Amino acid sequence: MQGSESPLPNQDQVTASNTAKSPELQTQYEQASILGRAILTTTQDREARRLTSFTQTEKFPKEDTSTTRKKPEGDLISEEDVTAAKRGSLALALEAAVQVNEFRPNVNAGIREDSDSLSRLIQIIKQGGTLNYDLIKQNPSLVAAEMKKAISRRQKISPNQTELTDEQLTNLADQQFRNAFARLNKSAQALSGYLGR
Repeated sequence: MQGSESPLPNQDQVTASNTAKSPELQTQYEQASILGRAILTTTQDREARRLTSFTQTEKFPKEDTSTTRKKPEGDLISEEDVTAAKRGSLALALEAAVQVNEFRPNVNAGIREDSDSLSRLIQIIKQGGTLNYDLIKQNPSLVAAEMKKAISRRQKISPNQTELTDEQLTNLADQQFRNAFARLNKSAQALSGYLGR
């Protein structure tokens, strides 16, 4: 065949194209992954300081933590990386909300809490709820799938064995964020009263 067909781009052209798109994708990746990283760093900081264990690092799925890690400078970011980071942030935020709702304090242990750290956790749950709300409108099946995974981890079953509909699952995810936000706010109010603020 001759003449009219465009030649395939060579490797230099492909690399140049990827590099040209990289700054924009880097920004998108940072925006998509920052919530997931904030959940982990806040949880780890609270664990190190032995504050109330509303969330626990060991309970977050490794497949989700890996999608939101800080990329080394110079790494090329793909659109798939951005999509995975957004899904990972949602999954980690949803897991955090469920953990907050499941938390049962040790009545024999004294209160050990920090108002600034608790405020950061509240803000994270709020941001997770906003992301969840946006994704329910844009891609409800994604939210339903992550809620299925959260349920299956606790019931030790396959996600496919969860019999709830997508609508029921998205409603449940929304309720998890609402309940977690309310619970943490109640704790913050109690702490403020205890400290006399």
